[in-house]
Amino acid sequence: MAAEPDGGDHETVTLAFELAAIRRFADPRGVLDDARRWTRSIGIVSDEPTPVVRKFGREHGYRLDFFSGSRTKRESLRSIITQPEHTADRFVLVADDETLREEAEGLGWEFLTAAEAAETAGWPLATEAEDDGDDEDVWF
Repeated sequence: MAAEPDGGDHETVTLAFELAAIRRFADPRGVLDDARRWTRSIGIVSDEPTPVVRKFGREHGYRLDFFSGSRTKRESLRSIITQPEHTADRFVLVADDETLREEAEGLGWEFLTAAEAAETAGWPLATEAEDDGDDEDVWF
């Protein structure tokens, strides 16, 4: 998943992170910034309420192309892949919820765990000491 070199025709990629998976990286903003260089669309899918996802984006200084809104992760994956503004050659989901794997792949998404994405793209994962375990997000 490293950045594409300049020039030539390249595959387009729509990249979705499960909220829990993006939180596993040592530098979520760095991951999003790096991914922005080689993706067409980038966003977060989550079963969490919309304000929680928006707060995450704000905290990391990032504008997302899409997020789940009032839909579940599964509904979002179905919707994103059909929206013209997110059309791409490849759709990649980075998630640690293995229950999503079969359904995501059935919808046409490639599935990577955070650890697989970290290894492929060179994105360091947070250590337990770095992980703030912020499960009690304030919604505003």
